[in-house]
Amino acid sequence: MRNIFLSRFVALLVGLLLSYSCLAETRADSREYHLKAAFLRYVVKYVNWPADVAAKSPSSTICIYGEVPSLEGLQSITGKVVNDKSITVTTINTIQEGITSQCNLVFVSKQKEKEQDQLIKAYKGLPILTFGDTATFAEAGGAMNFYIVNNNLAIMINSETVQESKLSIDPKMLRLVTIVPPAAETSVTN
Repeated sequence: MRNIFLSRFVALLVGLLLSYSCLAETRADSREYHLKAAFLRYVVKYVNWPADVAAKSPSSTICIYGEVPSLEGLQSITGKVVNDKSITVTTINTIQEGITSQCNLVFVSKQKEKEQDQLIKAYKGLPILTFGDTATFAEAGGAMNFYIVNNNLAIMINSETVQESKLSIDPKMLRLVTIVPPAAETSVTN
């Protein structure tokens, strides 16, 4: 009888510890994606879309492509007003949906990293800011991505891609980000 009680107690204790561990991980993910949402709000503030694109919608639409650990964290900026426009955060299921849904910014999750080349090619030249959640997205041809430097979240920008997308970035933002060198500067010559 005592062994049964002890084994049930140990099982309960292990279950509680695992639940706490998952809860702590969820809270960390939530904080991370709330911070990323704040950065995306900042990006929307300092990126300028062509006048015809800006006039089409009363809101700035951020579309999330792929699953993220804390969608709630990213959606925390929904309804915030930036440059006289309300921010809307929504999800999309296909690359094409990002084009047809009037997304201003498409946030590509880590889960969709294998599709990043296809997405970059599909959005090339369109006035949609592509933003990756992987450290090499801008280097691969996306417009921007998050990366970690000295344990801090930072943004990398591929200015060529931004220009090809007919977007412009306020100089205030450019002082605070890392810019991917143009392809001509990174190529090896013999």
